[in-house]
Amino acid sequence: MKKENKKAGFLPAIIVGAVGVAAAIGGVVGYKKLHNKKQQEVENKNLIRFLLTFFLGWIGSLIINHTSLKPKGYTCRTGAYFILSILTFDIYPLVASICNFFFDPKKPSNIGYKKDEE
Repeated sequence: MKKENKKAGFLPAIIVGAVGVAAAIGGVVGYKKLHNKKQQEVENKNLIRFLLTFFLGWIGSLIINHTSLKPKGYTCRTGAYFILSILTFDIYPLVASICNFFFDPKKPSNIGYKKDEE
């Protein structure tokens, strides 16, 4: 029996395997970059909402509701910012503004926002 050269088939298998691993890693890295970009965009909008409601109160809430800053499926409670700021001596707008940092549309409720009716 003649011994076959197994190394000849082994090298292309290594190359194909390495290319496959590189493609998989590239796909994961691309997904993470895309995911991080989306996450950064959400965080930026949360920061802008905070600044608007903290410094402008109910006027900032109006701005949020009439621009692209409005979260999909939610409406900022402009009336609550106006009335509760008077009743709570500006405590409600402060708390609601801080909660804008942690706005998450997946939560059942978010302070300062109401879900739009479907």
